[in-house]
Amino acid sequence: MSIDVTLEVGDSVYPGRLDVSDGPSDRGVLMIPGAGHGPFGDVFLRFGRAAAGAGYHVARFETWMTPNDVDAKTEADFRAEIEAGVEFLRSRGCETIAVVAKSFGGRLALSHLPEGVDRLVVWALAVLAEGIEDAPERLLESDLIPSVAESELAAVDVPVRVL
Repeated sequence: MSIDVTLEVGDSVYPGRLDVSDGPSDRGVLMIPGAGHGPFGDVFLRFGRAAAGAGYHVARFETWMTPNDVDAKTEADFRAEIEAGVEFLRSRGCETIAVVAKSFGGRLALSHLPEGVDRLVVWALAVLAEGIEDAPERLLESDLIPSVAESELAAVDVPVRVL
């Protein structure tokens, strides 16, 4: 079952969905989408339903609507949004929390993983690829190109699965 919810981060309120299992769960998943799409597309819907069916509560929030919204955010904004998502799940009784993030969201999760997250799964991780010329201008600056170094993965102190 999917429930419409909101996420409060500072003065901002973002729409979201919480996919829940039939009963209470102490296991949660925070999903983070890529920069060019939101969290309500087909792949996120299917994942949320499957994970809820396996006994997880899955939260996903639309903290950006367009690439321009992504471009306007600071690293502190991204960090605060991810932390708020984790706290949202904790407030619903989730003690074990995983983050599942796609593309640019995976890059954000690697950079801003909050304390208390038990594991991380990133897929289609944002690296230099075709279409980078369409990325938000801020991402094209040489020090912000979304590539991942081995040292960054090594610095994450929870299990990480890269798909």
